[in-house]
Amino acid sequence: MAEDEYVSSRGGLKLKGGTGGRVEKKKKKKPSPSSPSAFPEKTIKPSSLQQENTTQATPIIVKTDAEKKFELIRRQRMDERLKDISSKSHKERVSDLNKYLGSLSDHMDLPKT
Repeated sequence: MAEDEYVSSRGGLKLKGGTGGRVEKKKKKKPSPSSPSAFPEKTIKPSSLQQENTTQATPIIVKTDAEKKFELIRRQRMDERLKDISSKSHKERVSDLNKYLGSLSDHMDLPKT
């Protein structure tokens, strides 16, 4: 009798009120590509192509003096940073990090757990 209390039915759970329980979506009909009315062809005249090409001018981006100066300074800083990084070996970078961490005050240390 003790086994009857722990017996469970196997299988998926079922929702109330539904016999099948599934809602099927309606499939949309796709037009067949073989029918000529599905894709009407457009005729393009060569003169219209030339007109479209001439009307589409590429926009010219003009930077102000401040933007040019900003880009110049940004590039210089990037070059300096790359030279500094590439000149040091891994061992030198680790020693620099240890010096920096050693110079920090005691309140920055992690508490012992």
